[in-house]
Amino acid sequence: MSKLVECKTCKKEVAKGAKVCPHCGQKNPTIKTKDMLIGFAVLTAIVTYMIMPDLPNSKEINKSDYANKWAFTSDTVTLKCYKDNDINSPVVIVDGKKYGLTGFADNLHGQSDINAINAVWLKDKSTGANVDLGTFTKEALELCK
Repeated sequence: MSKLVECKTCKKEVAKGAKVCPHCGQKNPTIKTKDMLIGFAVLTAIVTYMIMPDLPNSKEINKSDYANKWAFTSDTVTLKCYKDNDINSPVVIVDGKKYGLTGFADNLHGQSDINAINAVWLKDKSTGANVDLGTFTKEALELCK
């Protein structure tokens, strides 16, 4: 047997969960504005929690701050860090494209080809080797904390 509750409009008793009040015709007569607001707040919190892992921390950095340690073809790049369960994934964005600074990060958030970063990775003029990415990886990982 259904519990009877008060209609929010006419204040007469209706079955809890009734779609329409049989007395005044009010739709959803037992759902009050307060209840809807609470439901909306809970739903918003759940959706926010679900998408938070996809909203990484980020930091724009510039060539002028790194002198000869700069590793990228663009003068400005963005470092980001994604949290994937218990693993932090450092990423650099160069000219609008994401490149993982680790293989794991690249597979999830980058080009899915760890060698793709070679297109935007500078070589050290004195040694001919690629400039060390360690500083940038470390800075990106700090963004996950």
